[in-house]
Amino acid sequence: MAVYLYPPAPSHAPADWLEKPPVGWQMEAKKAGDRVVAIRTPEGHLSIYNRSGSFLAISRGSQHLKVLLDVLPRGTHLEGEWVRQGDQGCFWIFDCVRRPTPGGWEWIGFFPLATRQQIAFELVAQMNHPNIQPIPLVTENFATQYQEWRDLGDEGVVWKRQLSKYLGHPSKNQDTPDWRKRRFEWDQRLQILNS
Repeated sequence: MAVYLYPPAPSHAPADWLEKPPVGWQMEAKKAGDRVVAIRTPEGHLSIYNRSGSFLAISRGSQHLKVLLDVLPRGTHLEGEWVRQGDQGCFWIFDCVRRPTPGGWEWIGFFPLATRQQIAFELVAQMNHPNIQPIPLVTENFATQYQEWRDLGDEGVVWKRQLSKYLGHPSKNQDTPDWRKRRFEWDQRLQILNS
């Protein structure tokens, strides 16, 4: 595997974060798709991995995503959620780990999340493709947005510390305390248990 370090996995977020939002965090929509690591080397080779470090399977739409990412600049390492819809799909980008430079590429994982996302979203604008989008996020009004994303059919939310660094792990599925997820189905289970 060429990723070397596995992407960080979000740990579970407490239910009361909507009422008492943490300071210095943002909330992102969690799309119902496959988490993807897309890497185009400075030489132009494109690799697409799932979060476990394996190549994204053809059955998960890897060929469609490869065609879509033909516009990905050389020297770019992005992470996002690939939501396949038949022969199409949308790649929702939420992080940039390496960015293009005139001499190749630069590791930016030690930059704060907000800076990495600004770079990622500039790359999205540069690619200018309707099926490559920045992940929706908010820094306030968490409870209102939480309900809106639930109503839209998203899978849940991920809270991320805005100053967090990108810390890859030597083993799969290692939780990071700087990313916290909450699936909407957990709320339904909690309601059932409390009734």
